[in-house]
Amino acid sequence: MSIADELRKLQELRASGALTEEEFVNAKASVLGSPTTAAAAPPVDEKAERIRTQLEEFKGDFDSSDECSFGAPLQGTSWKFHSRSVLVQYEDLLLAVCGEERYASFLHDVEKLRDLAMSARDAKADGNLRARDDYMEQYESEWNTLFGRIKRIEYRG
Repeated sequence: MSIADELRKLQELRASGALTEEEFVNAKASVLGSPTTAAAAPPVDEKAERIRTQLEEFKGDFDSSDECSFGAPLQGTSWKFHSRSVLVQYEDLLLAVCGEERYASFLHDVEKLRDLAMSARDAKADGNLRARDDYMEQYESEWNTLFGRIKRIEYRG
């Protein structure tokens, strides 16, 4: 029997339920002449993986929230501060991973961003483009600092 035939047979046995996943992996390793077994592989911590995945989703959502929040007030369109809503949406995750104090500091920093964006919008409405540009520059700097802190969030559980 060829190696391919043996592997097909093992797959059939696994599909029929005659072999467990661990038995299949061990038998496959034996057929291939590999010393690797399922027991040698570290167990996957599904909760930790789920939390890490959620953190990556949060970081992506938070990064894209800047596009929603910054451009609108400066262009005079209806304005919604999306960055704060993203933080609130992921509140349970962030509290679990970062703690209350760090989460509160993120909310505080987002409020500073909101104030800068509102000031930039008001300066533009008043025709004071220099002040608007100053507020925009401060906003960009604050945003980069905050997003840098958010990108460094890691789950080590």
